[in-house]
Amino acid sequence: MTIKKSLFLLIFLLSLTACGKSVPVYKTAYIGEWQAQQMYLMITPEGRVIFKHYKDGGTVTIKGPLRGFKGDNFTVGYGFSTTTFIVNIPPYLNEDATWRMVVDGVELVRTRKILPTRKGGIMV
Repeated sequence: MTIKKSLFLLIFLLSLTACGKSVPVYKTAYIGEWQAQQMYLMITPEGRVIFKHYKDGGTVTIKGPLRGFKGDNFTVGYGFSTTTFIVNIPPYLNEDATWRMVVDGVELVRTRKILPTRKGGIMV
């Protein structure tokens, strides 16, 4: 195999692994902008994820495509570089009419719902 063909094959395979998945219909409660004092999470209908954890004066940021769900947990990332978020309590409607979920031991409140669009979602 020539170097040109090998390079093309490598780029093609990497592009396949970089594609994210849309949020499945049975997991639409996860879609939205979620916040706590020390954490921020946004999941769009198209499967884009932004996560920020503020800790010890620093910020851990993860941005990437949704790779999928396994039970209540979900995985984000590219190729072999992925992060699995442990969902201790999946999204639920609280008595005070707010949506909440617990991710990695932190209770998050949904502050905005994101509706699907062709360009990646609109917040309402």
